[in-house]
Amino acid sequence: VHSAPKSVHLDFINKNFQFKHVTLAAMYNHCFPPPEAAAASESSSNPQQQQPTNATSSSSSPKETWYFRSVGTNMKSEKSNIFKDFTGLCENGVFTLPSEVSDVVLSPTHHHQSCLRINQRKMQLWTHCDVMDNILINVVGRKRVVLFPVSQHNNLYISGSSSPVLNIDSPNLSKYPRYLEAHQASIEVILGPGDALVIPALWFHHITALDACISVNLFYKRASLCSSPAAASSSSSVSRDLYDPKDLYGNKDLPCLVAIREKLLQDVKKQLVDTETLSLIHI
Repeated sequence: VHSAPKSVHLDFINKNFQFKHVTLAAMYNHCFPPPEAAAASESSSNPQQQQPTNATSSSSSPKETWYFRSVGTNMKSEKSNIFKDFTGLCENGVFTLPSEVSDVVLSPTHHHQSCLRINQRKMQLWTHCDVMDNILINVVGRKRVVLFPVSQHNNLYISGSSSPVLNIDSPNLSKYPRYLEAHQASIEVILGPGDALVIPALWFHHITALDACISVNLFYKRASLCSSPAAASSSSSVSRDLYDPKDLYGNKDLPCLVAIREKLLQDVKKQLVDTETLSLIHI
C-alpha cells in the first residue's frame, strides 16, 4: 500500500508516501474500520473541532492514509490483471462487466491492464493523466472525480504527468495562479457503487474518496493506435501498435511522440548553436 503519514493528500512529485507490505486483513481494517473506531480516530486527530459533514474536508487528517493499487505478480515486468490475480473476485459473478464492454476492453487486442484499488475515506490522489483510455468502475463507496481537459496542461503546472497542486479545493493561488483557469475548465463527477466513468487518454483527473472505496480500473488501447495480434503476425501486415511495450502502468509517452520530441529538441539546439556561431563571426 501507499502510506502517507499525517496527510490525506498523496503527492507523487514530492513522494510524501512510502510503500508498505501489509496483510489483506490489516488493509481492510485500516480502510474500513468499525464506526466506533473511525469516530474515535477522527476525534483524537482533531479534538478541538466538531467533525465537518463535508467528506472532502481534510481539516482532520488521519495519522496515516493508506491507498492500495494492485500491480503484477512481478511488478517490474508484469502488468496488473485482476482477472488472473484476484480470481475469487471474478468468479461466480462477483464482479462482471456488460458484454458490450468486456468484448472490447478485455480483448487481447485492446486490454492493457486491470487494477484493483482500495483506499480509506478522505484520501486524495494527485492530479495526473494516463496515456491509455480507461474505465473507472466504482464498486464500494463514493468517489469524487474532477476532470481537466488536455488543454489545461500548463494551468495545472504539470511535471511529467502529475500536478503539484494537491488541494484543488483550497489551492495556493499565489504559488499557482493559473490553476484558477484550470478549475473553471474542470468537470466534476460523483461515482456511487456500480457507477462507471470513461476517462479519455491524457485527460487529467483528481480523485477524492468520499467514503472508504473499492474500485476497478480497466486500461485499454485505442483501436486506431494498435493492431490485432493476428494482423501483427501476418507477413503481409506491419504491426500498428504504437504503444510502448515496456509500459507497465499506462503512463509512458508513445515512442513515436518521444522520437519527434527528441528530434525537435536536437533541431532547436542546433539552431541555437548556429545562431551563436554567426553572432561570434559578426563580432
